[in-house]
Amino acid sequence: FPPPPPDWYAVVRAKEASLRPFVAEHQSPDDPLRLLLEYSEADADLSRFSRLSLALRRSPAASPGSPRSRMLSVGVDLKRRSPSDASYACNFPDPAAVAASFCPPGSPGPAAADFLFANADYGFYGGGPDDVRALAGSPSQPGTPIVYKDIVVDPLQVALAKSLGCDAALVQACVVGPELPELLNTATLMNFPLLVEVHTPEETRAAVEAGATFLLVNRRDRVTGDLYPDQPFALLDLLPPGNILTTLVTGGLSGAPDECARLLDAGFDGVVLGASLVGNAGAGDVIRGIHGTRSDIMYSMKREIFKDDENAATDLEKGDMVGLNEEETIFEFGGGKDAAAETGIADLEVEEKDESELTLSERMARQQAADSAERAAEQLAREQAKEAEEQRVRDEEAAKIAAEEAKKRTQTASIFSEAGNKVEREKIEKVKAAKKAIEDKKRAEEEAAAKIIQDEIDRKEMEEFEKFEAEQALIRAEEDRKRKEAKRAKEKERRERKAAKDKAEKARKQEEQDREAGFVKMSAFTTPKIKLEYFPISGVVERVRLALAMNDIPFDDVRIPFNSEWLERKKTAKYGQLPIMTLPDGREIYQSDAMLRWAGARGKGDLYPCDPDVRLKVDEALGVAADLVREWRPCIYVGMKPEKFGVDPAAKDATVKVLRENFMGEPMGRYMGFIKDMIDANGGTFLTGDFITIADLDMYVSVRYYSLGVADHVPKDCLDAYPEVKAWIARVEAEPRVAAYYASLKT
Repeated sequence: FPPPPPDWYAVVRAKEASLRPFVAEHQSPDDPLRLLLEYSEADADLSRFSRLSLALRRSPAASPGSPRSRMLSVGVDLKRRSPSDASYACNFPDPAAVAASFCPPGSPGPAAADFLFANADYGFYGGGPDDVRALAGSPSQPGTPIVYKDIVVDPLQVALAKSLGCDAALVQACVVGPELPELLNTATLMNFPLLVEVHTPEETRAAVEAGATFLLVNRRDRVTGDLYPDQPFALLDLLPPGNILTTLVTGGLSGAPDECARLLDAGFDGVVLGASLVGNAGAGDVIRGIHGTRSDIMYSMKREIFKDDENAATDLEKGDMVGLNEEETIFEFGGGKDAAAETGIADLEVEEKDESELTLSERMARQQAADSAERAAEQLAREQAKEAEEQRVRDEEAAKIAAEEAKKRTQTASIFSEAGNKVEREKIEKVKAAKKAIEDKKRAEEEAAAKIIQDEIDRKEMEEFEKFEAEQALIRAEEDRKRKEAKRAKEKERRERKAAKDKAEKARKQEEQDREAGFVKMSAFTTPKIKLEYFPISGVVERVRLALAMNDIPFDDVRIPFNSEWLERKKTAKYGQLPIMTLPDGREIYQSDAMLRWAGARGKGDLYPCDPDVRLKVDEALGVAADLVREWRPCIYVGMKPEKFGVDPAAKDATVKVLRENFMGEPMGRYMGFIKDMIDANGGTFLTGDFITIADLDMYVSVRYYSLGVADHVPKDCLDAYPEVKAWIARVEAEPRVAAYYASLKT
């Protein structure tokens, strides 16, 4: 299914909103863009109109005595995307290069476009001011007119188009609405052509009555997104006769020969194609085919001939026109005159016979019929030649009239600009003053009305705010009550935990005294020990050893050397790696994180509490410790396996030195700051509170490593810059069971 059409009304509102900063920026009367909206004697020539007219209406010179041959002009809409076709995408990086492929430098050939559309709108067409500037200023298209395309909602956009070097601007009648006449007048004062896009009969009438010179009939309804292929023909009777207007067609055109021939015979002057050409490798052949379609129908005859087009009648019977109803009939069908009656040629029915079988009177009748047909054909050719000549004369007279009117406007503007004509200036100033007074009065009335409305809005907002504040006060009071209750509950829990800790400490000391006195608990003989297998280094299992020691869980610390013994053990390891923790019941645990949490949950569970909130803090701190190890890991493994990291083995020592020295800078400071923040946020003793957990053991093993002096390029005093961290390390090492564990290693 095709995508739904864009909300055109929302698009226009969004464009107006996006232009507000731009309009506010150019409010000064002396602003260069504002000045472009006024008449300038220095820009009073008609060369821009002439160049655009010649490009939009291509009529090759006819030979003497023959009807003038007409052809369609071709415009290319250089867009990267299309609102009517979501699948279309042509993300060309350089619009000037694409334009050069359609309009190569030098003499234009039959495969060259006659004019280009430069898109300034990004949301719909993927363009922007940079695209317009690149096309208008490109040296490869010095004679190709550039039409500025945007969703025009403000005259300043027309001034911007002129400032960027464009030859004309496109405006949509469905967007500007009743502002179209004023916008056309402003453009005339600027000596800048406007191409008016229409789709419905109402828009067409409005554009013609406003004095539009160039029309672009869009076959697609922008509001609904539907395509109406015969809409241009439905609007023909609304256009003035002859060639006063230059009319183009766009919207879903393919450039097919029959499609172009029908538009040409109906009297249209050109076509604008986008998706059919941009990104199409055969675009040159399409343009060449359009230019190759010719018509000998003259402008004065074109719309009358189209009225007898049976295809148009059939299309209308299908109801495929927009904006028409039974009362508003555009076409007049039937009643066409017989061609023989118009030319004076009678239908002579002469029995087909051999020449030898004809009588003298029959041969004379046949000869007279042939002579009459020849004379009628000659008469028709003379009338067509005469009509062409008369049309040429009318075209020249229309051009002269337009030139005279432009000259008069120029002279009138010059009169107003003369310094000596004080009377005229005074009249203008009086008119301006009167107009300003009216506008000031209207503005004052609008401001007064707006103030009344705003005061009422403010009053209601104040009432809502006071009501909201009252509700928030009740909510805050309830939250304070709950917070106090939670604080009391937490304090009670802390006291109970401290009492339990004191009791456990007392029991531990008693156990130590009993052990020193020679008493051994039966469990030491009856309970099988845990076996913990790892390499003869601290590594990832050191934190597990500490957790087992903290919970007084006896274990065999089996340290497997890096030799054939490890290779044999690796064959039976589940994942082919260490550490491995074998439980008393024979189960083997392989992941050190799982071992740490299992050991922490043993005993009284203080190392890994069951309280979800406390456990959440512990898991968060474990995650920070894992991040620290992960960031330090390249400093170790680059020296062990440099090729795995893309490092030349010969350069591994230098690389390791750089990595470790860099780690001692910003990364070390960042993680030491994390540790300090966690301690401060949880009471100032340990990472998650006032008692030690597996998070402290995990982080302690990682941080203590840096101060042992075993890693090259890591000074032993690297932690001196972090006194809070060193104090925390001291508190962990002061824990009796931690101290006892490290003391046992020395013995």
